[in-house]
Amino acid sequence: MTILERQIQLLDKMAAERYAGNRSACLRAAIEDHAKSLEGENEFKVKQLVTAVQDLEGKIGDLQESLQENLEEKSTDEDLRKISQHQSKDSGRQSRIYDLIRSQGSISLDQIASQVDGSLVELKSTLQTLCDQGLVSKTRSSGRIEYEINMAGVSNDE
Repeated sequence: MTILERQIQLLDKMAAERYAGNRSACLRAAIEDHAKSLEGENEFKVKQLVTAVQDLEGKIGDLQESLQENLEEKSTDEDLRKISQHQSKDSGRQSRIYDLIRSQGSISLDQIASQVDGSLVELKSTLQTLCDQGLVSKTRSSGRIEYEINMAGVSNDE
């Protein structure tokens, strides 16, 4: 058997580090390890690792989907809650404005704004909703717009 000088130096180094200087034990271990590689044992271990990594990728994907679904559900719940709160506020504002108009007979936007909470835009929107529902009508009196109860849309029960 012929071993090059470079390989002898490498053998001496490995034997000193791992086999208490025993060159023969180092050579036997190297031959056994190489035989396992040739028989494919290492390929099997690599395939096992590849399968384990693929399983982890699948689990990570499932977790990401689950997180995304939870985020979507949470934002949907929050959006519904906000819409419900807005509708509730608007419904309350509609009732207050309607009652105010009924008690005053005819009233301007400025007068409504002084007695009902909300921005002018919100109040105009609410008044427009009441008009669209046929409960309130717009009239012009003395050059300004006023709102009054639409008598055609009111039953005697009110």
